[in-house]
Amino acid sequence: MANLNEWLEKYESTSAATQTILAFTLEKRVYMTVVQSLKGFPVAIYPRVNAQGIEYDALRLDLKQIDLLRLRDKGAALLGWAKDIFPKTCHNRGAIIERFIIEKYHGQAAKASAPYYECGDAIICGQETQIKYYDSTLASLDTIREQWEKKRG
Repeated sequence: MANLNEWLEKYESTSAATQTILAFTLEKRVYMTVVQSLKGFPVAIYPRVNAQGIEYDALRLDLKQIDLLRLRDKGAALLGWAKDIFPKTCHNRGAIIERFIIEKYHGQAAKASAPYYECGDAIICGQETQIKYYDSTLASLDTIREQWEKKRG
């Protein structure tokens, strides 16, 4: 089985996006930073359950508060107060922040539910862009493996 860095490398090499906007909440404020690669960011493998109740493993961002402090201190852009961006009954902050960033930066949203290897979440400033909240799932290991094997031929 591949280690975490190998999974992340396979994910990125099969992604249609050329950059990632990483959004996070720290001290009740929401920030974002644009990165060309997630290499060096902590990831983990988490068990998940799909809508049909089938369990699978997924690669997920695993940033801790110290990571978020470093991102903020390196110049992450302040988007606003969390209370103004996320509704009180928000269950999917990833979807909310994705819409917020697309609107704020006049991006073009990708087709709904498009897989990461077909397109990014949006086109922002002419670039295919994944938009991820700091604890987002990147993709299932099965999907990453499948796309990696297709790419290798």
